[in-house]
Amino acid sequence: MLVDLALGAVAGCASVPDVAADVAGARVDGDETRLVQALAALLAHAQARDEAAPLLHAMRQGGQVVIEIADRGPAPEAPESLLSTPLDEPHDLGLG
Repeated sequence: MLVDLALGAVAGCASVPDVAADVAGARVDGDETRLVQALAALLAHAQARDEAAPLLHAMRQGGQVVIEIADRGPAPEAPESLLSTPLDEPHDLGLG
């Protein structure tokens, strides 16, 4: 459900998620609104980097649910800067 809500929150996002069957019954503890915002921000950023729809894959690994979001855009020259430098355009409206 979180994946569907996040996809719906990103205007024009045509990503078709690949969600493993065992994720359907998973329970994720946390603030639903903030989790959706975080996923939507990652999807919007990936969508802005490339014309193709972002890739989204959700799976279980042990007792955890792992959600991977990727784009096909060029690799950043200094990927470590993504952890410390804010994006030029806040795709999450500044919510972090």
